[in-house]
Amino acid sequence: MKIQIKHKLTNVIIFEHDVENNSWKTTVELAIQNKISLRGAYLWGADLQEADLQRADLQEADLRWANLQRADLQEADLQRADLRRADLQEADLQRADLQEADLQRADLQRADLQGADLQEADLRGVENCYPKLFRNELSILKHQPIGTKLIAYKYLDGDTSPYQKCKYEIGNAYSCDFLDKDETKVCSNGVNVATLEWCLKETNNDLTRTYIVCQYEVKEDNIIIPFNTDGKFRVDEVKVLRKLTKEELQRFLDTGILK
Repeated sequence: MKIQIKHKLTNVIIFEHDVENNSWKTTVELAIQNKISLRGAYLWGADLQEADLQRADLQEADLRWANLQRADLQEADLQRADLRRADLQEADLQRADLQEADLQRADLQRADLQGADLQEADLRGVENCYPKLFRNELSILKHQPIGTKLIAYKYLDGDTSPYQKCKYEIGNAYSCDFLDKDETKVCSNGVNVATLEWCLKETNNDLTRTYIVCQYEVKEDNIIIPFNTDGKFRVDEVKVLRKLTKEELQRFLDTGILK
């Protein structure tokens, strides 16, 4: 059976596959294996349950009503994709790019959105599911009493953050002019900090890097925990207490205990 994947606007054939007992899942997976861009593909209602779509280029694709249950969409490019009413139950969307994607009324129950970029995504119709969809262990930070002083971590190149190029010195306090409170953004304006597990994972446990202990005070609405975070969050101000020693870091890697 021949299946053709066409562009949603031009109707031009992007990819086709003809084999006995063919399916949309088989055809789409083969296109991805052959590094075919499916940008703008018309996949309305396609049955892609449990499909391997890792790192697929699906920008602007029409995936309305598509069955994507348990599909592997890790690091897939879904910018501006139309996913209205798509079934994404238990889909793996870790680190997927969903900027400006239309997710209205999509079913995201138990979907893994850690590290996914949801900037300007349309999530209308799934708001009531947020506590279930985006629950993570960091949420408890928002419920600590005002004035409580908590600890978080950063990793540096020497004494400088690798992205903002800000220099951090022991004993100094650092604040931001504007704290972006949009929880769909994993990384944005603010002082970005994280769990120690996240810092070590990001550096592949490189103990030659500098890891600092930061303290911040709980204020009203000053802790922004993205819905899809995998350990990173942002606050309005921190004070740098000290550097972690290599011995402390190694003990943490060996035992999970810092002290």
